[in-house]
Amino acid sequence: MRSILVYIMLVIAVGATAQTSSRIKSLEEQRKKSQAKLEETQQLLTGIDKTMGNALKRLSLLNQTVTERRNTINILNAEINEVDSAIRAIEHNIKLLEKELISKKSTYAESVRKMYLNQNEQNKLLFIFSADNFAQSYRRIQYLKEFSKWERRQAEDVVKKQTQLNEEKGKLLQAKAEKLDMLQSRKDEEDKLVAEENVQKSEVKELQSARKQLNVELEKQKKQALALNRAIEKAIADEIARAEREAKAAADAAKALAERTQREKEQAQAKTKKNKKEKTTVTVQEKPEEVADTRPRGSLEVTKEDRVLTGNFLSNRGKLPYPLKGNYKLVSGFGAHQDPELKRVEVNNSGIDLLTTSGNTACSVFEGEVTSIFVIPGKEGPHGIIIRHGNYLTAYCNVENLLVKKGDKVSLGQALGTVYSDPDEGAVLHFEIREEAKKMNPLNWLR
Repeated sequence: MRSILVYIMLVIAVGATAQTSSRIKSLEEQRKKSQAKLEETQQLLTGIDKTMGNALKRLSLLNQTVTERRNTINILNAEINEVDSAIRAIEHNIKLLEKELISKKSTYAESVRKMYLNQNEQNKLLFIFSADNFAQSYRRIQYLKEFSKWERRQAEDVVKKQTQLNEEKGKLLQAKAEKLDMLQSRKDEEDKLVAEENVQKSEVKELQSARKQLNVELEKQKKQALALNRAIEKAIADEIARAEREAKAAADAAKALAERTQREKEQAQAKTKKNKKEKTTVTVQEKPEEVADTRPRGSLEVTKEDRVLTGNFLSNRGKLPYPLKGNYKLVSGFGAHQDPELKRVEVNNSGIDLLTTSGNTACSVFEGEVTSIFVIPGKEGPHGIIIRHGNYLTAYCNVENLLVKKGDKVSLGQALGTVYSDPDEGAVLHFEIREEAKKMNPLNWLR
């Protein structure tokens, strides 16, 4: 009974160890992803010059680096806790195995002692032939065979338990070595965090002392953003006006068709009357059908296909890919927001800004039609691209080496061009999503 209880406890302990091992692997994967994000952010940070124009972008990247570094440390702490749990579980397994091994060795030793005392073949033969009858002799022969098998199993169990015990001791040594590695990794990460926080504080202090110069630069960027916003709104207004004209033309054509059909019907009825000698029925003339335009005023939806595309775009809210491939980081979010480190510094963004590596490609986030390509105000080279998805529009600004033109149908993920790399500001893609003229937060739409 005691042996069974020990076995049950051992099975439970092995199961718990397996679960702990699974959690450690999951945390290790999380740590690898966090490290990959850190490396991407640091690569972008290294590639962006320390200028007043880039001040907020650098600060955003530094903030992300510090946040991600803290996340990595938290994951390492969780890993260390899980390894500690694994070590305790393995040590518990070792104690159970040692107890079971001692018990099995004791049982086997006793059986060997008895076998030694009774190893004389004459004793076995005497045991068999001293039976009262043949049936009893046969049963004694079978007993001796089974006893011999049991002895072999006991010996095999002792070897097996000793092997398991050695394996668990090996796991214990490995777990302790992993813990030491993790403790060293945590120390390295904490040292890096301190250095990064010092750089962050240093740059914040520099910007606070150069607030006047920073405000001049921010005012310049604000004017550029307003000019870009006006350019986008003009392009959207032109597109809505075009949709209005197309819708009106379609409604006028439908009305003209209905009127022509009615006239032809009346002419046919008049011809029929003329051929009859007597008028037996009175024909009530029908008025031409009015073709109602049920679209909301200012809507971009013109055709049934537009409505389907609108529905498809809306159903993918939160599932759209980012408009860039490769390495990129968010450096300015949507709407009015204060910088977390620089108080009283407010930024108002109609979309989001993504800092990327030089030469990276801007891509469409959904299928649609290129309805507008315009030059970015105040800059030479980069363009803005607007893609229509039914009643929704996406804008990709700061793109050069264009791969599309107005009127092109584009697919999900299709390359649009290269993100323009400004000598002072780096390669930044400005991205917007609008429902007609209404500004939407892209982060609510992207996955």
